Amino acid sequence: MKKQQKNLLEHINALKQIAPYHEVAIASDAPSTFVAPILFELKDLSQLKKEVFGPVLHVVRFAAHELNDLIDSINKKGYALTHGIHSRIDGTIDQITDRIQAGNVYINRNIVGAVVGVQPFGGHGMSGTGPKAGGPFYLQRLSQLTNWQKPTVDTPASIDHTALSKVQRLAHKLLTSDNEKANFDAVAQQAINSSLNQASVILPGPTGETNTLSWHAPKQVALYGGSQSQALDALAILAANGIITQVRPSHVLAEHANELIGVLKVVEEPAVNANDIIIALSTMPTDEQVSIAKLDGSIRRIIDATNGLDIARLYHEVSQSYNTTAAGGNASLMASA
Repeated sequence: MKKQQKNLLEHINALKQIAPYHEVAIASDAPSTFVAPILFELKDLSQLKKEVFGPVLHVVRFAAHELNDLIDSINKKGYALTHGIHSRIDGTIDQITDRIQAGNVYINRNIVGAVVGVQPFGGHGMSGTGPKAGGPFYLQRLSQLTNWQKPTVDTPASIDHTALSKVQRLAHKLLTSDNEKANFDAVAQQAINSSLNQASVILPGPTGETNTLSWHAPKQVALYGGSQSQALDALAILAANGIITQVRPSHVLAEHANELIGVLKVVEEPAVNANDIIIALSTMPTDEQVSIAKLDGSIRRIIDATNGLDIARLYHEVSQSYNTTAAGGNASLMASA
């Protein structure tokens, strides 16, 4: 507790030197662990260096045309747990929800008190590394299953057929036997059938509230090891979900990057290059796993795919809770103004 308080006070004292603030006065100067509520007005988000827990509010003003840039700067912080929106404009709500990267999004309501089965809770990036608590994959994550069971959805998945076709053409050129080609085609079809990218389901909830859960494939992942057939299978699954795969120059697929533009990238260190998911088609040496664990930024997840890739383990889950009784604006907030 003392360490947390020390870190919080260091953050507050540092911001006091560079940003306007308003702090609640403390009645007593007696030693305590109490931190007074304080509000800072920041010039921009670059002044906020880390995630802060405590009675500290950071305010950033912005013009309407700067909204997308502000959302992008929030996303770049890497903390993707909870986001709240208060707006009377449906277009603005859609603009933010389409762009923000957060595990839980609350619209015109408070942002605490997530209910299991109604608002599954959890983030990604530096705010979570697995399925959301109360979501359909949470118990499966704690079980020894070869493949997770896909939930029934209300909105179907979005398949990137263009990317998948590129991988299919390459596979049929490289694979020599009819059996290998048939196995690959089966994997590609299963990738389409099992995809949850952009799919969503409406969750139960009280009257006046709409709760949805959706799944979003990561923009890119790193691929490690594997034989040619293993790598092609994994690449088909990833491509169908619109994921760009990064490999090292020594990887078996690297020489075919020109045939896989928009699907495959060759980089020196995929795990370092903004990837928080590494798919291991071969057993990764312990020393390499340790070096990955020491990298800055998000916790890197190493997905064991030595016996095949289960795409369900890769998705970012997004829970959205919309207070429909406040459509057109939260009445209590407008009244308070």
